Amino acid sequence: MVRNRTIKLLFRVLRRCHLYLGLALIPWVFLYGVTAYLFNHPAHFSPVDVESVSQSLLPDDWATRAWKPEERAKAIVQQLNERFSNGDDRIRLDTSKTPRFDGSGLIASFDRGERTYSYSLPMSGSQAGVLRIAPKGNPASPTGKAFFEVQAKRTPSNGGPVSDGEPTLQQLPLRLEEGLLERLQSQVAKIANQRDPELDVQASSLRVSYLPALVFQVDADGQSWECKHDALVGSVSTKPVDNNVATSFSWRQFWLRLHTSHGYHPDGGTRWIWAIVVDVMAAVMVFWGISGIAMWWQMKATRRWGGFALASGFVIAVWLGYGMYRLMA
Repeated sequence: MVRNRTIKLLFRVLRRCHLYLGLALIPWVFLYGVTAYLFNHPAHFSPVDVESVSQSLLPDDWATRAWKPEERAKAIVQQLNERFSNGDDRIRLDTSKTPRFDGSGLIASFDRGERTYSYSLPMSGSQAGVLRIAPKGNPASPTGKAFFEVQAKRTPSNGGPVSDGEPTLQQLPLRLEEGLLERLQSQVAKIANQRDPELDVQASSLRVSYLPALVFQVDADGQSWECKHDALVGSVSTKPVDNNVATSFSWRQFWLRLHTSHGYHPDGGTRWIWAIVVDVMAAVMVFWGISGIAMWWQMKATRRWGGFALASGFVIAVWLGYGMYRLMA
């Protein structure tokens, strides 16, 4: 008998804790529900206008249409051998790791009046592009560099300043085609003018800020290296690969990536379904908050302490929100 009373008391305390904590945390339930929706739909409630760029506007001779990762990786390795090993093939492409691009499209932008037009266009031309029109940055913001700025370049070997003179082999750009930037600028300008002739976009005014890098792996003198080739700059960055260290995707990384995954990916598939679940969860969290308040109000015995918990939660949320705003603004 005593045991049954104890169990009933424990469950009553548990129910009250569940209720009051839920009421106190309702502001955060609303916050995470609404912000999850905003993350999933970047264009909603945003000053940025998002428009589609028809695939038919992409030219047949699109500069990156014929790019094949395997062929470009082989060509880059060949040039590296000619430059650094006198053609002795000390640098060998690792065919067990398929070369790939670390993105699917280029980004180019230009300014018109008080707006910035940014084009995200697919490399292969098999998908539609995206145009984002955003308010231009505040012109009153300080720009440029101070007169006392020091720009000393250092070599990776001894840390000393770079001497004037002829560039080293490591400083010479490695490009598979000349005039790539100018060609991309010309083609994006043509697309922009076809969409809106009144803009009269000049190729020279376009800023190509992103082009997917080619990622591939090579073996050189018994060491494996992961390489990234930037076609615009002509750079090849490297980092050693330790084949003896497990590089499996950890559970911690997996959970964190799941938590931050959002948005409807143009390729569809699993990411699209995941985005739908995020939208459903966002709506359910807001529903939980509203329905929780309605259900609590039906329990007259809990109105006093429940009201205190709810009011305390909102007061703390406003206080913390103001503090965070001052830190972020």
